[in-house]
Amino acid sequence: MQENWTAESGYIEAQRRIRAAAESNHTTLDLHDLPLADLPPELGQLGGLKELFLGNQFRDPETGYILLDRPPPNKNIVDLS
Repeated sequence: MQENWTAESGYIEAQRRIRAAAESNHTTLDLHDLPLADLPPELGQLGGLKELFLGNQFRDPETGYILLDRPPPNKNIVDLS
């Protein structure tokens, strides 16, 4: 597994993981180790997703809340950092 992700390679890896999760009907997706500024729109295609693990780049440093414009409906968002 690659440890020194760039923004571009991290985004491409996120898309790869999303495709793999969709193909295998996974209910969990771990993106916490990727340096993402945005979430790939393909994430919305994971209808069976129940847990999404994100890193601190989506966390407000003052409140600790996860920062998303629109959280996916009926999804649990968990941080593994």
